[in-house]
Amino acid sequence: MRSATAATSAQGHPASSCGIWHVAPGPNVRSFNNNLRAVATVSSGDMWAVGSTYSNQILSPSSTLTDHWNGTRWSIVPSPNVRSASNFLSAVAAVSSSDVWAVGSYYIDDRGSVGKTLIEHWNGTSWSIVPSPNVGSSFNQLDGVAVVSASDIWAAGNYISQNPAKTLIEHWNGTSWRVVASPGPRASNNELDQVTVASANDIWTVGSFSITNGNDQTLTEHWNGTSLNVVASPNVGSYSNYLRGVAAVSPQDIWAVGFARGDGRLGKRSLGRGVPSLARPDLPNVVRAWLLVSGYPAGLRILRYHYNETLICMLAGQQRKLFVKGIFGL
Repeated sequence: MRSATAATSAQGHPASSCGIWHVAPGPNVRSFNNNLRAVATVSSGDMWAVGSTYSNQILSPSSTLTDHWNGTRWSIVPSPNVRSASNFLSAVAAVSSSDVWAVGSYYIDDRGSVGKTLIEHWNGTSWSIVPSPNVGSSFNQLDGVAVVSASDIWAAGNYISQNPAKTLIEHWNGTSWRVVASPGPRASNNELDQVTVASANDIWTVGSFSITNGNDQTLTEHWNGTSLNVVASPNVGSYSNYLRGVAAVSPQDIWAVGFARGDGRLGKRSLGRGVPSLARPDLPNVVRAWLLVSGYPAGLRILRYHYNETLICMLAGQQRKLFVKGIFGL
């Protein structure tokens, strides 16, 4: 979508000073599912959007998706995949027209047995995979990326060795990516989803963490040039509070957005262990509908839901993982 200045909206109401949104047609790799997760701007004639795409084949693997805007239209630019199993891009940030970074994750096989971080770089001509570290033995993912300079780039996400999830921060120093120690306020699940830069010594990342009763609260962490520290942030929902995005206007003007729920019936825990099939009454309708519309058979058994936003399923005697982060608002 794109914003454009106009006197009135499509509904005939006065438009705001910043204009109205309209749809900018974009290409699709496949006829079934093409999902863009993030966008970055170099200039009005140079923008990137990233995500993933997959076919309508049951439990088919996802592939990376990178779209480019040249000022006139969007076009698909080939991007690599680590293996034939699922690959996802979740965020993108630009230094210049020849220096763009995208981050995400991939599975090492089509059973989704282990997830690894995925970082890709655009050099002005093509996308390539750049080696990135992994901490967790079970799962590693990067959901956000932000740029200070060409030699100072930050990525945020989480990893799992044994449940629960822990925060993951990685930093590019101009030569290689390395892990930067990041705190988790509780021994339970801790996730980071996005990161933003006010200055080289003023970086914020946001997400959520679980408290002792299983509910979730907002998580904000700050880099002061030396270390990352948890900064207290308010909560509205009595059950679930998540921060999914953050942006810095200035060091004194930072905005974070997400969502809150006061009723746990549609929260993460309703996807908990022991859900035997799509027919179970307490499986949220939005989840059931998404799975059925996406072509997954009613006989698909959901074994459990991981903190890394993955459904562990059983189909035809084989255990598979479905990456569902961001698909239905979790």
